[in-house]
Amino acid sequence: MSELGMVSAENGQPIGQEELEALRESHSNSRDVTKLAKTIFRLATVLGLGPTGSAAQGQCESHNVNSNDNETLWIWLSIFLLAVAWIGFAVACYKLWSKMDQRMQHNELQQAEQILSQDIKEI
Repeated sequence: MSELGMVSAENGQPIGQEELEALRESHSNSRDVTKLAKTIFRLATVLGLGPTGSAAQGQCESHNVNSNDNETLWIWLSIFLLAVAWIGFAVACYKLWSKMDQRMQHNELQQAEQILSQDIKEI
């Protein structure tokens, strides 16, 4: 409303002038933060803290990856333990399912015998 030139009838001050100034200030602050971030990134690149472009390719070519080291042993060990845990979980679920199936068959048999005995008594 301040940009439209509206003023308060009571005191003659522009309406929304304070909010507009706060908005412009926050916009300029965000621009300053962006400039600061870009400057820090440039300094990090110049100092060699962040490889970019051809510098990154040179570093990757000079590093040999050897998977036979003991450094990867803990990864393989954790994958193995995870696989064993999943197999154990599957076996436990199968055993639980088998027990539940046996109990359900036993309950069905009992119900059938009870219904049959009631029918015989009625005759």
